[in-house]
Amino acid sequence: MGKASVQTGSICSITLTAQVNGIPVYSWKLVSTDKLKEGQRDSQALRDMEKRILKDLDDSIKTRDAEHTTVDDLFDQLIYG
Repeated sequence: MGKASVQTGSICSITLTAQVNGIPVYSWKLVSTDKLKEGQRDSQALRDMEKRILKDLDDSIKTRDAEHTTVDDLFDQLIYG
């Protein structure tokens, strides 16, 4: 899990980065209660993203592959194995 030195409830002015099993994840917020500066898009907090990725890995869900899979890819897997 990544490390950051941002207090909960503070206004984040940096992009937080972590790697979960080699997968880079980015967020403006460390935890969901962090406030954003004006103009920053609201996104999922870094800790929540890490939890979701680790849960998907435990459940053997290939999230990154699923995000880039097309209908043609699914058809090929079904027909050709």
